[in-house]
Amino acid sequence: MNTEQLNTSETVVPDNKTEPVSPNRAFRKTWNPDKLMSFSAFLISVGTFLTFAYQTHLIQKQQFRSVLPYLMITQYTGYVNQDQKTISLQLFNNGVGPAFIEDIKISYQGKEYKSIYDFFIQGIYPDHKISTGRNNVVAGYVIPAGQALALLTSNDSQATTVLEKVFSSDSFSIEIVYSSLYEEKWKFTYKNGKYNPKPVKVD
Repeated sequence: MNTEQLNTSETVVPDNKTEPVSPNRAFRKTWNPDKLMSFSAFLISVGTFLTFAYQTHLIQKQQFRSVLPYLMITQYTGYVNQDQKTISLQLFNNGVGPAFIEDIKISYQGKEYKSIYDFFIQGIYPDHKISTGRNNVVAGYVIPAGQALALLTSNDSQATTVLEKVFSSDSFSIEIVYSSLYEEKWKFTYKNGKYNPKPVKVD
């Protein structure tokens, strides 16, 4: 019986060639149906969360606007008759919600007063013995929506002349900080007898 023997001097080279893996096959190995479903569920959850957060933001914004106060100060002058002139400095809430007064500062000739009463008694009355009507607005006072409040008013001709000069003076100003039901705060300043600028939100 003859047998074939390998020549020991010959070297057998193994075949290292492997079949290339196609991208589709690699994708199928990495992204099986379970992983695809999990990833899709994750994307849906993120989308739902973002939608819910945006809707919540819109609802909150609408709620804040539904109680938004807007304070302004205006000066009215007129005549009871031909010889009797009247004047009134009024604080008006032109918003849709109540305004809670947080702070009020009245400045006149370099001095500050915490209320209309202090301003009148200490700043005007010592020099001018005039009679006026006053509403003493201080911190903690609430002004309902749509309500006007006369800070200072007078039907006396002498008082009207004095107050007109004071209200239009460069040295007179009123600064008020107020808040809404949701504790958003704004500040505005009345100065030089002009219509107050748009309130500035306070952080």
